[in-house]
Amino acid sequence: MPETPITPNSSAGAGLISTTVREIRYLVREIHPLRKYYAAKQAITHSYYRVRYRGSDVFCSCCGSKSQSFVTADRLCRYCRSYARNRFLWTYLADKLKLGDNILHIAPESCLRACLRGMPGIGYIAADLFSGLADVNLDLTDENEVRNRLGESVYSIILCSHVLEHIDDDPAAMRAIRNLLRKDGRALIQVPLDWSREVTYEDFGITAPEARARAFGQWDHVRIYGRDFMDRLQAAGLEVELVYPRDVCTDEAIARMQLDPQDPIFLCRDSASF
Repeated sequence: MPETPITPNSSAGAGLISTTVREIRYLVREIHPLRKYYAAKQAITHSYYRVRYRGSDVFCSCCGSKSQSFVTADRLCRYCRSYARNRFLWTYLADKLKLGDNILHIAPESCLRACLRGMPGIGYIAADLFSGLADVNLDLTDENEVRNRLGESVYSIILCSHVLEHIDDDPAAMRAIRNLLRKDGRALIQVPLDWSREVTYEDFGITAPEARARAFGQWDHVRIYGRDFMDRLQAAGLEVELVYPRDVCTDEAIARMQLDPQDPIFLCRDSASF
């Protein structure tokens, strides 16, 4: 469940290589003494960006940077590599955090991980099938593995952004999220969703990466969610509330962070908890 490669590429093989290379680069940066070299390189690069792209037309809530623009049509922050969905998620979450929160971050994005890891009074663990950013590597659809490694009814906040569209058995993943929530817990779920489509499109006969890219828009996606996504969450035992950027941000903030007004957070809780 890795993040989408930073550089869009129509070639499935190139996309896989891009994702793998990024994981390797992260692990290399964590190895001393190369860590100091990469930190210095990043500082120099960011200093150049601050001169080259000086301005305040756009703002990133994840790293606090201001700039003339984000990168490409993906609206990527050139400093922390956040997408619009990451900036919206952090803008919503930052005001909700409280002492004693225990956060599970599924398929962690580096920009959000940097915001959350090490926050005083807040527990944080990242989990993923493969990612080097994760503290725990596991299969979210394996009930026994999830219970043994992450527990039950443990987390007050679960973050799951653009993950479920990668998972064949997404009902099992949704049930795992429900089981991991405390009674007062909330899961913040985001998915790419086609609002023009009434019913989710999936075809498990499509397995070749190139064919999946044509059918689902990305080589490692296995479906395109439609307006029935909320029904799928509810079938897994989750109560759902939709939170849109306009519910959290001013029009000016939406414009400066370049958020998609129609891309909500699905705020979920265990339906058995009330």
